[in-house]
Amino acid sequence: MRQFERSVVSMAARLGLILLATAATTALVAAAPAGAQRISWSERYPYHGPVAMRFTVSNVSIGTGGWSAEITFRNLTKKTITLNGNSFGIAYYSSSTITPTTRPAAFVAASSFSHAAPAKLAPGASWTGVIRGRVDPTVKGKTWVRVVFGPFAGVPGGPKNFIWITDHKLPLTLGKKSGSGGLVI
Repeated sequence: MRQFERSVVSMAARLGLILLATAATTALVAAAPAGAQRISWSERYPYHGPVAMRFTVSNVSIGTGGWSAEITFRNLTKKTITLNGNSFGIAYYSSSTITPTTRPAAFVAASSFSHAAPAKLAPGASWTGVIRGRVDPTVKGKTWVRVVFGPFAGVPGGPKNFIWITDHKLPLTLGKKSGSGGLVI
């Protein structure tokens, strides 16, 4: 689990998160088959005590037209948790392991949600949906993709704001466009 206990602005600066709004002009070369990857990532956020939140990723798809992830986050506390902005997205890392100070090679924010994420999440409430964004044409070679959630605030005893970067990761090899114009396995 990678929670960052600073304001959203300083978190973004520390992680080197770059929000990309341009369309990808280079296709991907994927080590896995093209299309969606059914996965079952479930992670818990315990902050100095009981589990406060649960984060789930059940599907990730990365292709030439963009990426998507089916996600769920649930408030397991007895207090309302607030979403403070949008840092949902995917982060590309050059290593399979990261620390709280590891900067991603790139971060691509979600540009759309299947339906609006709530501004507040009541005790026991959850949100499930699909987030989508564009691919990052600058990332090449072996990379590990992690899903980013947040920022959240109001976790009892927790930091003022935090984002969640999954421990789980999806390994990919990214490169230039193939002769067929699509993904290469």
